[in-house]
Amino acid sequence: TKRTEYMEKQQSVIKAERDRMIAAIQSDISSVRVFPSSSNYLCVEVADVNAAVKAFLDQGVLIRDRSGAVKSAVNIAVGNKEQNDKTIEILKSL
Repeated sequence: TKRTEYMEKQQSVIKAERDRMIAAIQSDISSVRVFPSSSNYLCVEVADVNAAVKAFLDQGVLIRDRSGAVKSAVNIAVGNKEQNDKTIEILKSL
């Protein structure tokens, strides 16, 4: 069905963007650590969770503090290319 085709295409796009983000973070941003992911969220370890949350909020991007579950970590949603590029730039600024 068209709905199934659409969902499969979206899953493919999200997976490709997730993999691109992980590669960019691992190769370009030494100040953070990204954990392996098979979902549409990345768990990222940062030096200062509060500073990270503020930096993202200042740019109009919501992230989730996960430091209760993983020390110094935030969850970041995988979005479209433009959103993910913005996320990568914010992470570089931390």
